[in-house]
Amino acid sequence: MEKKMIEKVAKASEKRPYIVIALCGLITLFMVYGATQITMSSELEKFLPEEYASVRVTNELENVAGWSTNEIILIEGDNVTKASTIRAIAEFEDTLRRNQEFQTYIKYVRSFPDYIENLRSLSDAELEKSVQSLLFRYEEMSDFVSENQNSALINVQVNSQLSESDLKRGTKALHLHTQSFDENHPTNPRGQKHGHAFNEAGHGSDDEPGQSHFDSGRDCGNNCDSILGL
Repeated sequence: MEKKMIEKVAKASEKRPYIVIALCGLITLFMVYGATQITMSSELEKFLPEEYASVRVTNELENVAGWSTNEIILIEGDNVTKASTIRAIAEFEDTLRRNQEFQTYIKYVRSFPDYIENLRSLSDAELEKSVQSLLFRYEEMSDFVSENQNSALINVQVNSQLSESDLKRGTKALHLHTQSFDENHPTNPRGQKHGHAFNEAGHGSDDEPGQSHFDSGRDCGNNCDSILGL
């Protein structure tokens, strides 16, 4: 279950309160169409357990110098361990690592495809078998994939030593990069684009990217972005 997986993150924060689990206001929605019907989002309010006081659910960007700040991207779908979904997640991670704009902003990106050896050389059947084997053998995989395998996490750790302006600029760039990834992602075999645009209402000015609320299909004029993902 999604909540069970998120609880692990929350418990870790209980033990180490100096770690800030922040919804960095980057309300990002990813969708993959086709057989898997995958969505990816960093909108975690409805999944975070309210009983943990250390979990601060906020729509404001809280990059505090000297503290560990993560942007958590949630992936949802019928089965996130399908080969097409695994490859899409790995591709998105690679774009973040290769992009020079994020060299100082992102410290690391981590998700379950990172545990798979020779991912690109495996057939779809081999890839899916490898993931199931890893899920069975390694407990830490449960930090990224839910028990029912319909959701997963991508953890993006931000360099919180940057100045406030650089952090805000980096968050905005990450938002735009995500949107671009969606808009330029290859089509599925039937020619349908892997994506679906939503509106983000209440999105602040460019230098205040954290002031945002997710709102599907709403016309909010110049004060919102069309956002998405996979």
